[in-house]
Amino acid sequence: MTICERMFEIMEQKGITAYAICQKTGLNNSTLSNWKARNTDPPAKYIVQLCEILGCSIDYLLTGIDQRSGVNTREDAIHAGYAPSPSQLPKAWPIRQRIDFLLGGFLGTEEEMLDSIGVPIDSDEAYDIAHGKIDASRIIPICKFLRCSAEFLLTGEETEKAPALEISENGREMLALYEKLPEREQVLLLGRLQEMTAPLLGETKKRDQAEAASSGGRAG
Repeated sequence: MTICERMFEIMEQKGITAYAICQKTGLNNSTLSNWKARNTDPPAKYIVQLCEILGCSIDYLLTGIDQRSGVNTREDAIHAGYAPSPSQLPKAWPIRQRIDFLLGGFLGTEEEMLDSIGVPIDSDEAYDIAHGKIDASRIIPICKFLRCSAEFLLTGEETEKAPALEISENGREMLALYEKLPEREQVLLLGRLQEMTAPLLGETKKRDQAEAASSGGRAG
């Protein structure tokens, strides 16, 4: 996360408006708008004043870490009120904002992400990615780097997964053997299993029906 991104994130978290920043620093609103649009870090001469307005330390604004205040991780920053909690993450956020949020989650940098997905830092595509114009072919590599699902990156939501069934060691061995069989033999084996289990399934179904009928009779 850049200094500019961190500055606007703190502003959003604490409800500090661009107008308030301009009033106290003498900056023009268009200057702040340009910083945000171009992801431009503020000049050094404004850092101290900005930190006073934002209520954060110089170390945190510049690096995302403030060891004196105990802010070493994203979770620390959330507790300190510098960063939004994941529970406050709006579904309406654009993909680029979710990328920034996830980068901040493990203090990753844009350069590291671009290097990971094979995009030169000074290329036109890197510029497009920085401004939210992301090619579909880059989604999965970006998700791998950010350690998130494509669903979360694209929608801001994560479908709850059903709990995985536990398989015994013997079951895993049988599954491994099954996967090594030729496709024809797999089909034959499944057919044989269906023949073997059909009577058991039929008996179970009859028992369930009998129990349902019995319950209905008692209820009547």
